[in-house]
Amino acid sequence: MQQRARLLATYAAFATLALMAAVSLYNLALLPQYRERWLATPNVYFTGAVPVATGIIASLLFYGMRKRWELAPFLLALLLFLLGMAGVGVTLWPYVVPAQLTIWDAAAPESSQMFMLVGAVIIIPVILGYSAWAYWVFRGKVGTEGYH
Repeated sequence: MQQRARLLATYAAFATLALMAAVSLYNLALLPQYRERWLATPNVYFTGAVPVATGIIASLLFYGMRKRWELAPFLLALLLFLLGMAGVGVTLWPYVVPAQLTIWDAAAPESSQMFMLVGAVIIIPVILGYSAWAYWVFRGKVGTEGYH
C-alpha cells in the first residue's frame, strides 16, 4: 500500500507543479499590474523568492520520495501549498476582489475580529491537542496481516 501511495504521490506532485506553473504564467499574461508586481525591478528581488523556493521545495519533495522518507514529503507538500497561496497573495495584493475591494474594505469591524481572536486562542490549542493525541494513539504502520 505504501508503494502505491508513493507512486500516486509522485503523479500528484508532477500534476500540482504543472498546474502551479500554468496558473503562474496565466497570471502574468492576465493583467499588466500583475506582471509588473512580479517582474518590475525593485519587486522582483522580493517576489522572486517565491518561485525559487518553490523549485527548491519541489526538488526536495521528489528527492524525499525517491529516498523513501516518511514524514518529509508530507511537510514539503504542505510547504508547496503555502508557497502557492503566497503566489496568489503577491498577485492579488491588496485586493480581495481584483480592482474593486481591498483587504481593508473587506475586513470585519475590530470588535468582531477581537471576538474571533479570543475564540481562536481558546479552540485552536484544543484542536491541536486532540489531533496530536489521535496521531499518537494510531501511530505506527499496519503489519502484513492487515488491520483486522
